[in-house]
Amino acid sequence: MTSRFAADELVLFQSENLNAFNKSLVTNVVCELRFPTLMELGEAKPPSDFVKALRKSYPHIETGTDVSFGFGGLSETSYAHVFRASKGGWVVSLKHSTLTIETSSYTRYEDLERRVLEAVRAAKPIIDSDFWTRIGLRYINTLPGRSDPISKGWVNAALISPIQQGVFRGINEAGTRLVLNSEDGGCTLQANIRRNAMAGSEFIAPDFLIDVDVFRSDVEVADTEERLKAMHSQAFNVFDWSLDEGAREFLRGNGGK
Repeated sequence: MTSRFAADELVLFQSENLNAFNKSLVTNVVCELRFPTLMELGEAKPPSDFVKALRKSYPHIETGTDVSFGFGGLSETSYAHVFRASKGGWVVSLKHSTLTIETSSYTRYEDLERRVLEAVRAAKPIIDSDFWTRIGLRYINTLPGRSDPISKGWVNAALISPIQQGVFRGINEAGTRLVLNSEDGGCTLQANIRRNAMAGSEFIAPDFLIDVDVFRSDVEVADTEERLKAMHSQAFNVFDWSLDEGAREFLRGNGGK
């Protein structure tokens, strides 16, 4: 058990709903683990041991190129190795300094944790490092416009007071951005509306996006699971604070479709 990070104290709101919701509004989740650069991991052929370790879970492999430009216009090409699962939309990618796990079909944290730890076990023998320089965890949640989340009590009034006051018309964009930082990590909340195109003559209320991005710096590889749990808990606290009771009832399965 490691000591708590200072960044764990950045959000004082403690949700009572962790693991209480039966539905999800997450439309994209990304976990990125950075390690000290190892250029050979960016070569055209992916590490064979990494491929073998993930082959059953991620049988489809793609390789793309990343081009970076330095002083004098000199360019440097490296390769990104992308591993795709047959089902569920899960993707693992490996570059010379990052390991990323993401999906657009998130359902529950336990699935994410299992996928991340599987990728970490595969990567540990090849990254030549006992620590991650940074772990990031990002959840993008979409409150659908057809449910009219703004007017039906889905969103914390603190995030949408200029909209709810009815002073402004024709609002095309509105948002809130909070960036919290400490010496060993941070948390960012971005909340904004996203207009939907009209369906014929039907007006569709805008979606409302709640984007929570949490990170920690200098994390021992052995502590990945513990840090990930703490980061997920903080991200959920921020997400739940951003909601009003209408959204919570929907997520419990008690309302809406």
